[in-house]
Amino acid sequence: MSTGNISFADKVVLVTGSSSGMGYQMTLAFAKLGAKVVIQGRDSNKMAAAASQVAAVSPKHYTPLQVKADVGSDADLQHLVDSVIREYGQLDVLVNNAGIIAMSPIDDPDLMKKFDEQIKINVRAPVFLSSLVTPHLMRTRGNIVNISSGIGMRAFPGAIGYSVSKWAVIMVSEALALELGPKGIRVNTINPGFIENQAWHDKAGYGPEVGIAFKKGNPLGRNGRIEDIVNMVIFLASDAASYVNGVAIPVDGGITKTIQGTNL
Repeated sequence: MSTGNISFADKVVLVTGSSSGMGYQMTLAFAKLGAKVVIQGRDSNKMAAAASQVAAVSPKHYTPLQVKADVGSDADLQHLVDSVIREYGQLDVLVNNAGIIAMSPIDDPDLMKKFDEQIKINVRAPVFLSSLVTPHLMRTRGNIVNISSGIGMRAFPGAIGYSVSKWAVIMVSEALALELGPKGIRVNTINPGFIENQAWHDKAGYGPEVGIAFKKGNPLGRNGRIEDIVNMVIFLASDAASYVNGVAIPVDGGITKTIQGTNL
């Protein structure tokens, strides 16, 4: 998808987890399209490096707002929203991207600790942050994009906490789309398939055999790239998707439609 005709000129965009990885790439894309963006993370050095690179691609050389915040902390999320509004006076787009993954088979002695933490970060944080930004998005008729997962659509063995949390994200989006649509706020979900993102796979503890299996089973014969997800985020957040609300879009090459699904 080309983003050549899409503009976010002078719109304010907040992507959580934007100091590195996929969140950083999303923020970079929004900045290139004219948005005023926010760099949120927990590592000041990573945030500063990301902000410098984002400023360099901004057509008007906007300097990103940097806010150090842990999405698992209610106080930090309140501080994040307060900082954005104080700096920019508005918010147009929220992308709930920050998340964690912890493989946790049913006999894992840390099963419930991992389960609770994934629910906290992957579900509770987006719900609370969405509640905080709703008054501001009502004023701009903005929108929310939530990042779920193909594993939220089709279960993956040994990942019960992650699968449940990402399924819940889809339900959160549907509920918010119905509630906030009449207020002029669209809410949609993206479900990435297996994306070539080594830093994420290292956190998950995936070995190379997982990526090989997903690629072999994918109807398109390849795994996803970060740009595939970024392009869909840009589209859903843009005016080009002004009549798209309450959907969960797989960006997975079709693998969740196969017999095997994600159980490879």
